Amino acid sequence: MTPHVLIPVKRFSEAKTRLSAVLGHTERRHLAAALLHDTLATLARVSMLESVGVVTDDPQAIEIAHIFGAEVHPDATRDLNPALEAARSRIFARGIERVAVLHADLPLLSASDVVALICARAPAIAPARDGIGTNAMVTSLRAPLAFHFGPHSKRAHQRAAQRHDLTLQTLDHLGLAHDLDSPQDIPAVLAQAANSRSATLLRKALATRAQLPVAS
Repeated sequence: MTPHVLIPVKRFSEAKTRLSAVLGHTERRHLAAALLHDTLATLARVSMLESVGVVTDDPQAIEIAHIFGAEVHPDATRDLNPALEAARSRIFARGIERVAVLHADLPLLSASDVVALICARAPAIAPARDGIGTNAMVTSLRAPLAFHFGPHSKRAHQRAAQRHDLTLQTLDHLGLAHDLDSPQDIPAVLAQAANSRSATLLRKALATRAQLPVAS
């Protein structure tokens, strides 16, 4: 059975603050929405994937989830790991034995990346390309590794697996590793995901800024 995929989404108004040097607040909010749309569109192309859920309390994120027929899991606490734990518990209670978590800010994500994730032996993680964070994870009812997303999450997940004597698989895929967090991440998005909503938005926003007069 393929896992239920959970996509955690923070409030769009609070998203992508590290891009503030190149994008304004409204642009960052629109970018977060575009990234979620792109992610759900990619998941929709994977026929073997049976169910997807979005963990959020953002009204626009809920609307986007509904467009793609994704479930919405409430994020009442606005605290990532407890919200994911609560959603996973509800899913396990329904008889689904595998749950994957996939972050929504992976602009190079492909259908083959998703297949690699959902077919991975649990527990498994997909580290961010900085070697510090975790961008995706697969757990199961028999190996319900606790979620430790946040600073230094790769090492935290590794330590949690060691404490429970679990063999943690590592997935090395460009689309799962390349997140969009800083201005340095943008060129790859424009070059390799040129037709995505995210790239289109970035291209327009950067072009507009390039046309602004420079203060003397």
